[in-house]
Amino acid sequence: TESDSWGGRVAAVRQMEENATLELGMDGHLAKRDAERVRYIRAMDRTFVDRIWPDAEQAQAGLFGEYTRALNDSLQVRLGMRGDRVSGAVAAHDAKLIPGPEGTPVSLADGYAYYYGDGARDLDPDHSLFSGNLVLEGELHQGLSWHAGLGRNARAPGITEQFFSFAPAPGGYLVGNPDLDPEVKHELDLGLTTRGKQGWLRVSGFYHQVEDYILTTALERRDVNGDGMVDVVKGFVNKEAELYGGELEALWLVGEFQFRGDLAYVRGRNTEEDRDLPEIPPLGGNVVFEFPVSEARPWGAEVGVEFAARQDNIDEQFPENETPSYAVVHLGGTWRVTDGLQLQAGVNNVFDEEYSLHLTREALMPVGDLAKGDELPEAGRSAYARLSYRW
Repeated sequence: TESDSWGGRVAAVRQMEENATLELGMDGHLAKRDAERVRYIRAMDRTFVDRIWPDAEQAQAGLFGEYTRALNDSLQVRLGMRGDRVSGAVAAHDAKLIPGPEGTPVSLADGYAYYYGDGARDLDPDHSLFSGNLVLEGELHQGLSWHAGLGRNARAPGITEQFFSFAPAPGGYLVGNPDLDPEVKHELDLGLTTRGKQGWLRVSGFYHQVEDYILTTALERRDVNGDGMVDVVKGFVNKEAELYGGELEALWLVGEFQFRGDLAYVRGRNTEEDRDLPEIPPLGGNVVFEFPVSEARPWGAEVGVEFAARQDNIDEQFPENETPSYAVVHLGGTWRVTDGLQLQAGVNNVFDEEYSLHLTREALMPVGDLAKGDELPEAGRSAYARLSYRW
């Protein structure tokens, strides 16, 4: 595998007035990927060479500007815009897909076209992008602030999404799509923060409508490598979609105790086909009760709970499985040995719960008590100790 990336950015900030600034700049990147995988299938006594990236490259150049102005003591506006030109290319036009879609070697262009149509034969796609946002930030009164934002965010397909050329990948096989359109997201974000002597609370919500959302999905199911088992071939297509959700964060002090917590939720829908988007995490968060180290007391302790709800809003065509809810308890303690020396120790997953994150990888083959397709479990009970010294 050869993977090279270059990037650069230059920007200048000018104070327009006492209460206004303007930033102008340009940036760019160049990514190159070239890789082959050689694999031997013992059951077939055959060797395959997979051209994972066919000497592909993607170049981006952009101009951007952002204007910030304080309208008064309690209200600020920020306006940002950028334009980009993104181009891709494949140098190894003569590379072959082995085995190809029908089990025989085919050219890259024929392989892409088999899954996505003749438009995917163009191996030098170019895209022009425009993005912008408008954000208002204000303070209603002392300790209570808010923000509201509107945006248009354009994203070109990544080099893997465009040019990954039919090779084994987590969950089966994967093939890129050179004919993908850029993803354009229209955003609305709102938030409110309150602060006081006993702590703070922050709540925010968002709604995103996405044109040409780049969706990873199953293209076909067949026995690709001749081992007698059906394989899933995944790829990338454009669909209309929407995402919405929110976050809640809090810190609360009660005497010497401290409470911290966060909660996040997002829902994604493929509105073009009226089904859920894949790889969306469920409602989840963390809660921590802490008795921190103080000037008068050289020790502290905390108990935390990491949790997530059941995720049954899934895309079976991805494919993905439902995952059950879980709650995992963590314990920790701190001892200030001297002014600069501190010892921390604790136990994660105290009750040795077996659980899996919804976005974890699945087992590619039967291993131990895991069947092919089962989610890999997270770590069981574990202990740690950490010694630090500051001067």
